[in-house]
Amino acid sequence: MSKEKGSLSIHSENIFPIIKKWLYSDHDIYIREVISNACDAITKVRKLNGMGEIDLPENEIFAIDVVYDDTAKTITSIRKFKSVLEEVRMAGYATNDREEYEHFVGISAPIFNYLSEPIAVLNIWSLHQRCSVKELSKWADELMASTSKVTELIGGKAPLLEYLRDR
Repeated sequence: MSKEKGSLSIHSENIFPIIKKWLYSDHDIYIREVISNACDAITKVRKLNGMGEIDLPENEIFAIDVVYDDTAKTITSIRKFKSVLEEVRMAGYATNDREEYEHFVGISAPIFNYLSEPIAVLNIWSLHQRCSVKELSKWADELMASTSKVTELIGGKAPLLEYLRDR
């Protein structure tokens, strides 16, 4: 095998547009970058606090909450997400109006294990041209009866409604 020698030169004005397009054109990568920057900022604040340059309250808790609303194609607040989650818990089933797949609507209800933890779901799906979420929701009682039966057959137990409200 022969060795070859050569040279490689890269001009930054040529490479940066490529990196920018590759790195920031994919929304998932962009969101990861934003989260990474937020983590770096938290690390820096903690380091400054440790060096005595700033004074944080003892046991200060930092969090990065990101909730993606696929329907609106935007990041929403954690408060709104928790509100929607509470509505789902109270109803006992979840609806999907083309959030997951563009042409499908569906309803889902959980199956619980012996620790009252959700381990699976049963779903009813339809093409949105044939059926609306409102029409599918007419089947919610039957769906939840089926998930209750499966939960019982596997030795599981559904959590008490009060327990679900506290989570």
